[in-house]
Amino acid sequence: MLLKDKQAIEALRKENYSYACIAKTLGLSPNTVKSICRRNGYVPKQEFKTKAEKSVLQICKNCGRILDCSNSHKKYFCCDACRIEWWKNARRKGK
Repeated sequence: MLLKDKQAIEALRKENYSYACIAKTLGLSPNTVKSICRRNGYVPKQEFKTKAEKSVLQICKNCGRILDCSNSHKKYFCCDACRIEWWKNARRKGK
């Protein structure tokens, strides 16, 4: 498990997302997310998100931050620095 995955799990859990929603977003098993949350004490602050709020959840492919989905097009990265770093790492893995 990478550190950025754990940080993404922590951030999403504190934003009141369920284990299943976090797992689906990050491509992990719900049980993995559940065990990480329980071991580290990541608890939601309020009630969980609704289905509509979960359906628009997007996170940065590089750092795992929650993206602003206010405009109509889908975003994959939070900033240009993350986009460039992700492409550099993807190019290295391809070689």
